[in-house]
Amino acid sequence: MYYRKSTVMMKKVVFLVVLVLVVLIFSAIALAQNDGFVPFALPTTADAPGTIFRIDKEGKRFIVGDITVHIHLASVAIPEYKKEMKYNIGFVCSILKKIGLIKGPALDASLSGESALAIKVEGAIKEYTTDNEVYKALKDAVSKLTFSEGNKYYIIRETVSAEKVTYTFDNVVVAQGGGSASIAEAAKGKANVAWRSGDGYILDAKFTTPHRILYKAEEIIKPSGGLGGGEGSYQLINVREPLNWIDTDGKSLGK
Repeated sequence: MYYRKSTVMMKKVVFLVVLVLVVLIFSAIALAQNDGFVPFALPTTADAPGTIFRIDKEGKRFIVGDITVHIHLASVAIPEYKKEMKYNIGFVCSILKKIGLIKGPALDASLSGESALAIKVEGAIKEYTTDNEVYKALKDAVSKLTFSEGNKYYIIRETVSAEKVTYTFDNVVVAQGGGSASIAEAAKGKANVAWRSGDGYILDAKFTTPHRILYKAEEIIKPSGGLGGGEGSYQLINVREPLNWIDTDGKSLGK
């Protein structure tokens, strides 16, 4: 009788443990979909938290500078971080363009609608900054900043880095890029990327050092009343969609 009770109790404990793990896993997955991170169009070793940049009327990006803040490091709780979202088709196409797998303008305003994109990183490392440190440093930086008319200014607050990233594209974007066979042929000339078909169209990229894949940014809003800086005269607004810009350094991945 005692053995039976122990067995039943053990089964209940195992069931509860499994249930908790399932809840945690699905909670982590749900968090990853809505955690505010958006993908860089091109993985990079630059653009650390604290970087300030502007995007001009033509969509070109320029680095303004960075603020001196402590960058905190944290390993993501799950070894495999996956994000599945729908983004503007033009932005998703820009990933393949900037990596050098399809041709076309860096910013194509004619591409409208949404495209599904899944991003998976392994061994992710999160870099982040704190509000108190950023607000204090940014207050001084903004007071010395002259806002150029028609430009938008941003600061990067957090990033996710990894040595390996996997993108899964849908057929809409692949068709825009000339088809899977054409993209696969272009990938053959890249040392650190590989194109394959599976559950979707998959691009694997590996790096010898961690590259920043995802980021959180805030737009620095200058109130009406002039373009010059002014102590305490700014607002920060969370960026909810990926920023699509033209890189002015001409870099691409895998060259």
